[in-house]
Amino acid sequence: MKLFLSATLATITFLFAACSKSDPHDAPRDNKAYESVDPSQLELPALIAHLNLLATETQAAVDAKAAVEFHHLEVALTPTLDAIQAKAGPKAATIKPSIDTLKALALKLHESGHDNNIGMASKISQKFSELIPQIETALK
Repeated sequence: MKLFLSATLATITFLFAACSKSDPHDAPRDNKAYESVDPSQLELPALIAHLNLLATETQAAVDAKAAVEFHHLEVALTPTLDAIQAKAGPKAATIKPSIDTLKALALKLHESGHDNNIGMASKISQKFSELIPQIETALK
């Protein structure tokens, strides 16, 4: 019985160690310029440009099958979307549904990085390209 418990504990430890090695948070990568942007310091036109850049980076990560980037993109997308909503003024209510959808998609993008689900990320990237122009139009 003691041998069985030791073997089971060793197996569990090994599995946790193996999982932690594939954690996208710990994967070696070069930081991207968008990671150093503070959205709270940007005005609305610069925020929209930054959001478009993040959408482009998302598609580039999909094309490169770089699931490790999805976490970092979500971390940049969420505060950018929050800042756009905060600075939209009287049009904030108009764009809120699109912003909320993009935030939910950003979280799914993060999850797809953990799952190495490039197909899901591709669909999310497509939705970004549909929703972002709607926000841009509503803010004009």
